[in-house]
Amino acid sequence: MFTLLFLAKTQPHVERSKYVEELTDDTWEKTIEQRDNSTTWFVLFFGDFCPACRQAAPLFNEAAKQLNGYIKFGSVDTTRYGTAAYEYKVKYLPTFIIFHQDGFDYYSGGRSVEHFVDALSPFYEGCLTDINTELELIDGNSAVMFSLKKTSPLYWKTLSCKLKDVAKLGYSTNPSLKIKYSLFSPSGIVMHNKTNTVVLNNLRNFSQNVISFFEGTYHEELPPPELYLPSELTSQCHEQVKLCVCINSDRIDSELSKHINNYAGKPIKFFQGNSRWPIDTISNSLYSIFSNDLKNYIPANEINELFANLNQCLFKYQSCPFTPVQ
Repeated sequence: MFTLLFLAKTQPHVERSKYVEELTDDTWEKTIEQRDNSTTWFVLFFGDFCPACRQAAPLFNEAAKQLNGYIKFGSVDTTRYGTAAYEYKVKYLPTFIIFHQDGFDYYSGGRSVEHFVDALSPFYEGCLTDINTELELIDGNSAVMFSLKKTSPLYWKTLSCKLKDVAKLGYSTNPSLKIKYSLFSPSGIVMHNKTNTVVLNNLRNFSQNVISFFEGTYHEELPPPELYLPSELTSQCHEQVKLCVCINSDRIDSELSKHINNYAGKPIKFFQGNSRWPIDTISNSLYSIFSNDLKNYIPANEINELFANLNQCLFKYQSCPFTPVQ
């Protein structure tokens, strides 16, 4: 008797979670087959004897925890309850099925939290607004995620509902609007309120950053921008650099520093100072954008004009409104 109890306690088993509902033959019909049409379920079919099930379960459970309140997660122990497994032709373990308003789909993607969450994104609408013009972006408190993907990440959709009474969250694939805000990474976020606009060029800790921004506790820590001296222009502006920007001033304010930092990693070099420049035309304007051979330039006296031209050149170099250096 003792031996049997010992074996029962030590036998490997699939990890359970309070965020995953254990489905049985008795509860399956009402919970899954008669579910609310607006509810999506992600169901894991497993067996305690299955090593792959034991590996996948903690990741499945973590996804369930992160999406708690947005997507329903369930599990079926096929060694105890076989009706649903037979009905849905479950031949291998683990098997994952997404039950949604149009029916169901077998999931055969990667077994990680990120993969599980991404797979569920199309099945949750969230509270997002499509943002495709600048006017939509600057209308009150708003934050827009830009990406090349057609579908917004599920985390962004869930955050849009959490903040729906505080700010309008949107999603856009508009490349011209993205470039206007100096956002050149594949994905990023532009946040706007009555007094400030902040660009996040990566999605690291984006949820925390967006929430703190609208709570008024966000503090942007900017590293000092990488700048070169006027005397270094002819030696540092070369074929490995696409554009060279000259700032004819002895000081850089925080707004300009933020803009310059947004171009980190791009084939651009910034030069700053009010001492003698090696090219006389630089002294005639506050800002100048040069081709890497220093034979063509674009003058500007306003910061918005400078970065609008710079973004245009980066997006399509052939469209740069260059003027030959006299």
